[in-house]
Amino acid sequence: MLSISIALYDLFCVGLYNVSSPAEGMFWQRFQFASLDLFSIFLLWFAYHITERKVKVPYLVFGSLAALLFVLVLTVQGELTFSLAHPLPRRVQLWGIVDVTYNEVEPGLLCTLQYVIMMAGFIWILARLIIHYRKGHRIVRPVMISVSYTHL
Repeated sequence: MLSISIALYDLFCVGLYNVSSPAEGMFWQRFQFASLDLFSIFLLWFAYHITERKVKVPYLVFGSLAALLFVLVLTVQGELTFSLAHPLPRRVQLWGIVDVTYNEVEPGLLCTLQYVIMMAGFIWILARLIIHYRKGHRIVRPVMISVSYTHL
């Protein structure tokens, strides 16, 4: 499920990179944020299972908040999520070979809240993995490395 959520995010990036206006970009950007919520939920489930399910409440809290934000990001219109009043077109050029312009809009309060909750959840996961590792469960080492690297 983690791989599927990232594949969806990548697909929505392709959509965003191929639009010609912020209005079209906002459509794809909304789905990018939703796929990041899915990634957060699936990563929480994975970490919960790999750490032997000893501490349940934080996983439920972070997972529930991510699920709520998933629904809100997809359904709420206007300034709280994305608004055409604040376009943020970006241009990436690499050595004169690649020239990509993508038409984003500024994320609103709900999207910012999503990022904060995702980062707090990732920090919680990393802390749980470190505790699990220190207790002698060496199998979590590759997961710790990948979670740390992914979110730097």
